[in-house]
Amino acid sequence: TLTVGVCLQEGDFCYYDENGELRGVEVDIAIEVCAYLGLKCEFMVLDQDDLINAAWGGTVHFSMGCISVTVPDAEKCIMSDPYAECHQTIFID
Repeated sequence: TLTVGVCLQEGDFCYYDENGELRGVEVDIAIEVCAYLGLKCEFMVLDQDDLINAAWGGTVHFSMGCISVTVPDAEKCIMSDPYAECHQTIFID
């Protein structure tokens, strides 16, 4: 079993459904990664600021979601290629 760190987000990335089950794109991707390795997933919901430190410190095997590549973080861990990109825009009327 691999423990995966995730953070709750608005939209379809990572959320609890009406039955209290963790769902979303990131959950689906993590399950597929674990299945590819022949392992099961166990999820740990963390604050965004704790995702990298939890992986670095061994609390989880890997983290996903809510992570932006920054130089200090990239020096601490191996980052995958992005699977989603978000762009921010300011609109003034």
